[in-house]
Amino acid sequence: METSAVGQSTSIQSMLGTKPPSAKEMASHIFDDLDTNKDGKLSADEIEAGGDRAKKVLEADTDGDGTVTMDELVNQITTDMENGPPPPPSSENATSDNQSTLDVTA
Repeated sequence: METSAVGQSTSIQSMLGTKPPSAKEMASHIFDDLDTNKDGKLSADEIEAGGDRAKKVLEADTDGDGTVTMDELVNQITTDMENGPPPPPSSENATSDNQSTLDVTA
């Protein structure tokens, strides 16, 4: 009987009783890493100091006050989890871009 890598991963999670982290757990981890002054808000400076991986956190600032709260981040992560990963770039756009850069002379 063959078992796929996905099947093995699921079996291991079942055996260990592990599950993917919740949006709140993920947000808490992000806050622990980025909220350097521990004021319960992420400022633009704190987010930018987190590097490229933290820049998506800026999207969570739904009230536009320049900071991200735990609730805003949990809501953003929940939405991202529900929507799944973004789609890859369409091959149509890639093809037209490639064609515009090719020098085809006969």
